[in-house]
Amino acid sequence: MTLYIRTQTGRQYHIDESSNIIRLDQPGFRPSGQWRMIGIRHVRMRRLCMTTSQVRRAYYPSTVWPTEKPALLYKNGKPQWQLADYDHGSYRTWGDGIVAIERVE
Repeated sequence: MTLYIRTQTGRQYHIDESSNIIRLDQPGFRPSGQWRMIGIRHVRMRRLCMTTSQVRRAYYPSTVWPTEKPALLYKNGKPQWQLADYDHGSYRTWGDGIVAIERVE
């Protein structure tokens, strides 16, 4: 199973079981293994709040914490979360907020 993520600017990605990030705007894109999701950060807190495995547990059927999916948007419609990744030796936090996370089979 994979996760589907859509950002505020409309970019779309899949996250596979190995946490590789797969771009959906480039047909035939193959992950190199050097670009991986490490978690998501809450915009106000600016620290890593949920690791990749915790995000998966929130969106896959599970009795393990967290039991509820995190709210992705504030009441004003702005994203609460940003993706944190590891890209060819650099840890980054995306400025583009997450507006949708869904499980894909």
